[in-house]
Amino acid sequence: MKKKTLILTSFNKTFHYKKTEPIFLGNWCILEKEKNCSKENDYKILPYHWNNRKKLYNDYKYLNKVNEKLLNFLYTKLNKIHNLNYNKRSWQIILGPWLINITAILYDRWYTLNDALKKNNVSLINTVKFDPNLITPQSMDHFIKIIKTDLWNELLFSLILKNINKNVTKNIKIKQTVNYSYKELVYNENKLSIIQRFSHKIIGFFIKNNKSFLYKAHFNLKDYFIIIFLSKIFPTKFKESSIIRQNFCDSLRKNLFKQYLANDDFEIFLAQIIKFFIPTAYLEGFKKNNLKALRMSWPLNPKFIWTTGAYYADDIFKLYTAYHVNKSSLYIISQHGGFFGQEKFSQELDFKLQVSDFFHTWGWNRTKDKCIPLGCLKRPITKGRNKNKKIRLIISSCSRFSSSLSSMPLSSQCETYNDEQINFLKSLKPEVLEKILVRPYTHDFKWELEKRIKERFKKIKIEDIKLNYKKALQNSSLIISGWNSTTYLESIGSDIPTIIFWDKNWEFNIEATKMFKKLEDVGVFHKNYYFASKHLNEIHNNIDDWWNSLSVQKALKEFKMKYILRDKFNRNISKFLKQLNNS
Repeated sequence: MKKKTLILTSFNKTFHYKKTEPIFLGNWCILEKEKNCSKENDYKILPYHWNNRKKLYNDYKYLNKVNEKLLNFLYTKLNKIHNLNYNKRSWQIILGPWLINITAILYDRWYTLNDALKKNNVSLINTVKFDPNLITPQSMDHFIKIIKTDLWNELLFSLILKNINKNVTKNIKIKQTVNYSYKELVYNENKLSIIQRFSHKIIGFFIKNNKSFLYKAHFNLKDYFIIIFLSKIFPTKFKESSIIRQNFCDSLRKNLFKQYLANDDFEIFLAQIIKFFIPTAYLEGFKKNNLKALRMSWPLNPKFIWTTGAYYADDIFKLYTAYHVNKSSLYIISQHGGFFGQEKFSQELDFKLQVSDFFHTWGWNRTKDKCIPLGCLKRPITKGRNKNKKIRLIISSCSRFSSSLSSMPLSSQCETYNDEQINFLKSLKPEVLEKILVRPYTHDFKWELEKRIKERFKKIKIEDIKLNYKKALQNSSLIISGWNSTTYLESIGSDIPTIIFWDKNWEFNIEATKMFKKLEDVGVFHKNYYFASKHLNEIHNNIDDWWNSLSVQKALKEFKMKYILRDKFNRNISKFLKQLNNS
């Protein structure tokens, strides 16, 4: 009888060993190109615990309580360490994105590994030797890059094995590799050029007295100048500035969580290891980076700060914002993409609503005092006149390793999405398949969906990703999207015929469920690949007739008012800015 080897990530290729029976911790462990090699052996891929969506929702609620407890603990500690008196909200602006990610990551990996060891008779685990200098991020931006890598997760699993109940691992042989390449974990500082630094200082001279600060706001140029005119600010555009690198300091972190009161097994585990994952920008490098943030060529006393894309991973901006919010500046965050407002739950949206004074949505409203439905940032795309327009299937993806929680596909569940795209193409009539042009996603995360499509459909056309995205949409007779993101909102908002479909891992709130039911009734939305392909087979010769029918247009009009509002955008912006200036 072969011994069972537990494979933690795809970093270790132990399934090539013929003397063992591999058990893969999840779909993230085995890459598509390696599945044929594995057929030589019997192997098992363990089911993902968050396939149980009730458990996912309960864990979301549980982790929100843990995050609140951690925030209360950390903000008093960090105020003392850095000799500050920031309020809780200011620290949440800095720590919040990291907190919602790290607790979900640690819980997921901890639960997954414990569950696997309890339910499977594992004899051997090959992993890497833990090194805190490799696993500790320098910044939030650095953090969100490295958590998607196999090596970082392998190091995390190695750390969990060191801190797991010894009764669980007493009969397991654990081998640790010492020599391995860690290039993918190195922090690369994005330094500004001399010209960029000089231009920032020049701009800073003119904007230092601005009463408002727009940074990475992602507004259309025309809308941006309307805001500039109404708020009477000097136009600015800054290149993101990186944090100052600092080394890991064990003495500073060693007893940081000594007084943390844990209530259960996970919190005990959390208190033991979370010290390794705090970005150095929040501890060792805080004073230098905070000083850098306050010396940026940005307004000295802004009445309000407005961003769309900097609230999450731009630590210099977050340090600047936290300082000024603590002094009573208003903080406005704009919605930056799809699914927000439709989701059953989302830790990222929860965070944005908690730290902002106003949250600019694309039409939906959840809390009257907080959500401001100004409308969609994306202006409609002018349809092209090319007579040979293609039907475009725009594919997407997600990381093989889960992070913050929301009611969408996570980690291993992306394989369901991949299978749906292939099955959709399989179900099309030959004459319809000939019209399809597949547009790949910018990040494949090693799922190799594009490669799989090429192998199964030899004649299918794959679009060059370098082709301008808007031009691709312009010259499409139909857009097909199997992922709930900005893509289909842009195409529907531009009145480009669109078919959308996705699986049950996308869970909606009650209001959104009703809206998608109306789209389903007219053939725009479908609950799986089969109904989407069946519909396309029926209408491919008369796409515009279907799209322009009264029933479809009526459903779309109602949907756009809620999620892609554009008609009154300039008027809504004007009204909102006047309220801000008069407050």
